[in-house]
Amino acid sequence: MTAKRVALVPAGVVVVYLAPAGWRGVLLLRESTSVAITLGSALLVLPLVGAWVLWRELRFGIRAQEMARRLAADGGLPVDDLPRRHAGRPGRTFADAAFARYRTAVDAAERTGLAVLQHLKPVNVTEMLRVCGEQGRFLVQRQTCDQ
Repeated sequence: MTAKRVALVPAGVVVVYLAPAGWRGVLLLRESTSVAITLGSALLVLPLVGAWVLWRELRFGIRAQEMARRLAADGGLPVDDLPRRHAGRPGRTFADAAFARYRTAVDAAERTGLAVLQHLKPVNVTEMLRVCGEQGRFLVQRQTCDQ
């Protein structure tokens, strides 16, 4: 199963859950009591907020996938050459050694999300902001605050 399909399954579950909630809100708005109208209004807001959150999460995933695809095309992703156990997981000692090496590299590099992902590749902040949008802007602001 691809990552897109895995992401669309929970999105579908959220839609299936929020659609009846919105419909219940419409039914409650048809009642004449103030409590029913208040609850109906709240139930109509819930699907709107859920749709907004779902859209933001899916958009973030698409942009992160685009950024990783660009890094892979530029040769910026690290090579996964760790020895594997029978189950397919890397050996703990080898993984710890690789983690220490990458942590040192990231600590020495600029403190941006793209530098963390690239492991010491030079960072084009303008490109990062274009790809990541608001999340990239937050990372650049955080970089200036961390110094």
